[in-house]
Amino acid sequence: MAMPGIPDNHIPYVDVRDLAAHTIRCLENKVVDTQNMINTPRTDTWGQFITHSIALSQAKVKVEWLPLEFLKTQEGFDGPYTPFPMWSNDYALDSRGKTNLSQARAVSSGFKNRPFKDTITDTFNWWMQQSEERRTTKKRKNFTMEMEAELRADWNKYRA
Repeated sequence: MAMPGIPDNHIPYVDVRDLAAHTIRCLENKVVDTQNMINTPRTDTWGQFITHSIALSQAKVKVEWLPLEFLKTQEGFDGPYTPFPMWSNDYALDSRGKTNLSQARAVSSGFKNRPFKDTITDTFNWWMQQSEERRTTKKRKNFTMEMEAELRADWNKYRA
């Protein structure tokens, strides 16, 4: 399974349940402010996300991390927005981007972000409760299995 970047790249996320609860709290308390409702900067990583997801699913996959230097040589993968779901090349840049957004203002008005593993586990469990038809209907348009196979072949040539 191809993954962009390195396992230590940080991942910005928010659990929609935390976002909804905080939004309602702000409405009820008449808090009008610009806030980043996101996890604490630089705490959670793509490696943690993938490792926990694989453990939950019990998938038998080998993860192959594709460095940003390689992805920049690939058409469609060379800008900030790539076909990888949930990934932006900005995440690989520790000095800028979404991985450094401060949540301080949101926290000061009561925002709480549940632990990363809880979000991953709850999302997986929710997904497994969906109908077989929903879970197996192919809707991936951005990053198909064919695109992944081609990218992995290019990666093998690149490092040869």
